[in-house]
Amino acid sequence: MSEELYTLIIDRVQTLGDPRSVGSKRDSELLFGEQFAVERIEGRMAYGRNTYDDYQGYVPIDALRHETVQATHRISAPATFWFDKPTMKSAILGRLSMGSIICVRGPAEAGYVPIWPSGYILDNAIHANDINFTNPVDVAMMLVGTPYQWGGRSSYGIDCSGLTQLAYRMCGKYLPRDSDNQVEGGQQLDMGLIERGDLLFAAGHVVLMIDHDTVLHSNATRHGSVAVEPIREASQRYDFHTLKKWMP
Repeated sequence: MSEELYTLIIDRVQTLGDPRSVGSKRDSELLFGEQFAVERIEGRMAYGRNTYDDYQGYVPIDALRHETVQATHRISAPATFWFDKPTMKSAILGRLSMGSIICVRGPAEAGYVPIWPSGYILDNAIHANDINFTNPVDVAMMLVGTPYQWGGRSSYGIDCSGLTQLAYRMCGKYLPRDSDNQVEGGQQLDMGLIERGDLLFAAGHVVLMIDHDTVLHSNATRHGSVAVEPIREASQRYDFHTLKKWMP
């Protein structure tokens, strides 16, 4: 099946299962600047996949532009506003999450850089593509308090595997979208060998290890958000079974 590449031009959009069904569930989320390979268009919805993690679903065709650009930067702050003009007093076009893909179109002006397809963002809210954080825990700590959202992978709302995927992505490391795929990769470890940033898995759940006693995760069962929690408390709700190392 042939595909055509589009780029998301709004701040974020949920990817859905079959939009023709009542209450179609959220599957995942596209972030600003991510590419979406469209397989077919059905009315006002496009079916395809996120080219970063191959996650499939439907998105509104109006949220996409049939164009691709060379990414130069990523949003490195938890979130930043997207302005119409290079001033904080101008109209706000959106709110861009950490991990959003940016093409800077020119030099900074009064602390703002022009971006594709239009508008400006603060130049201190972005990192060049070749600059990475060193540990995923440092990234995830910036998102503490972000609401838990099934299918979310942004600072608007994020689920457990969306958090680990984003945290590792900002460190230059690819993780699959879902926890059941994340647990299949990496290096399996003995529980006595925990290091900061390792991933600990339960059925349908994944947490980041801060140290032997503390985890960091997005959870709906207690906090309803990204939170730091003693592992002994989390273990009362989750039957952890596998420890994996994804970072060298």
